[in-house]
Order: sequence, then C-alpha cells, then structure tokens
Amino acid sequence: MKEEKTLITTHTGEPNQPVRIYYQVVKPKTVLGVFKKLRCVYFEQALKRWRWLYEHEAKKLRFEVPYSKISKEVKPIVMGDFYWRGDQELLLEVRSFDRALKAIEFFEKRINPRVAHATKLRVVNRFFAAEEPNFEQLLEPPYDHFFDEDEVNIPEPLKLIEEVQEISESQKTQEEIKQARFEYLETQFKEKTPEIEEIPLDFYRDNELGWSGLQMALTLRNIEASQHFAGNESFSQYDLLETMAESFAEIIKSEGISQLQGIEESE
Repeated sequence: MKEEKTLITTHTGEPNQPVRIYYQVVKPKTVLGVFKKLRCVYFEQALKRWRWLYEHEAKKLRFEVPYSKISKEVKPIVMGDFYWRGDQELLLEVRSFDRALKAIEFFEKRINPRVAHATKLRVVNRFFAAEEPNFEQLLEPPYDHFFDEDEVNIPEPLKLIEEVQEISESQKTQEEIKQARFEYLETQFKEKTPEIEEIPLDFYRDNELGWSGLQMALTLRNIEASQHFAGNESFSQYDLLETMAESFAEIIKSEGISQLQGIEESE
C-alpha cells in the first residue's frame, strides 16, 4: 500500500523549500537605512535578525494564496529572515522558491546594486512531508544544517556552455553538431538534480533572459521535486523537457490542421 504523505506548504500556498540568498554588501549602513524605512522589515531583537513581513509594501506581491485570503490568526506572515555574516555579507533565508524570486526583485528595486547585490542562491531541491520526524527543525531558519555542509553541489553553467561549444567545434556537419549537442545535453538533464545546490545569480543577471531564466530554472527543479515527492524517484528534468517537446509538437500539429481546414473552408 502506498504511503500517504502530507505536503508541507507555506501560508501563502507554496511547497516549503528552504532557500538562502547571498548578498555582497559594499555599504552596510545604507542597507540598514533602507531596512529602517521599509514598514515590511523590522529588527527582531531577541533573534538578532531583520525580518521581512508580508505586510505594507510587500502586500502587493502575488502568491498562490493572496493576502486577502490569509487568516488574521497567522498574520503578520514572516516571509524571510536577514542575517549578517561580518560586514560584507548578508544572508536572506526564505521558505520557498517563489518567495526567493520575489525577494530578489523586491529588494533589487529598493537597494542600489552598487550598495549591495545578490550573488548566489542555495536551494533545497526536495519537498517535505508532515510525517517526517522532527520536520519543524528541518524547516525553521537558520538553515545552516542545509547550506553550510560540504555536500552542496555547485554547478558551473559557463563551463557547460564551453563544453557544448567544444563539442560543436569537433564536428564536421550541421547535422553532426546538432546530434552531438543533443546527446551531451540529454546526458546532463537525465542526471537527478542534487538535493542541495548552489545557483550563481550573475549568470542569469547577465543573460538575455534575465530573471525569467532563473524562474525557469527553479520551476524545473520544483517540478522534479514534486515528482519525487509523489514517488516517481527516477524522474529527471529530461523527462519534463521531453514531455514539453511532445506537447509543443502536438500544438504545432493541431494548429497546422486548423489552418488547413480554414483554407479548405475558405475555398
């Protein structure tokens, strides 16, 4: 009999997945000045951390469960915690991928990148069940037990691009290039995503896709984690991309048929 599991979610509706955002800070006093001006950020003296609330300026952010639908009993919701590590590094820990994306954009609009900017993320690529022993300890920040361990996987997207380029240059025809690239990327995407992973943000900041590319990358990881939680342990991002390709082909096919039917009817 399949074991029933209860997915742990946030009050705003997302699967609860710890994320740590790393900020490189040039002017700490300026950052603190921004925090003090924001009504949705306050200093929790007992915990020695700045807390980001789903209130005031942040109420405009849209989540699966909108602000108006959240029970008064759980308000104000803490969306993230800021910790200082020395004078030059600031960490923001949040409880979901969606909150991480929104946090990056929210604070990027309010803090000049010359003052402080996000350099990387560390993420937990799995969902949690309420039936897990001591699950509260797994989900309550600080998340040092996840992100300060040696097992953190640090991918190198630029290296991957360079390797694809080298593979392309070693082929003779366009058909060989396409086949070689496909086989290489197929191997990469068929590998299971590591549970704890670091994502360099400058790669996406300098890319044409920008934060949309980061959103796509996190969405792929989120779907993979969902499949694993449901019991499909062999699922990889390649399976998802393959399904998307098949769906796209079906759309193209159906659109082509519709256009042909339109031509026939007009005749």
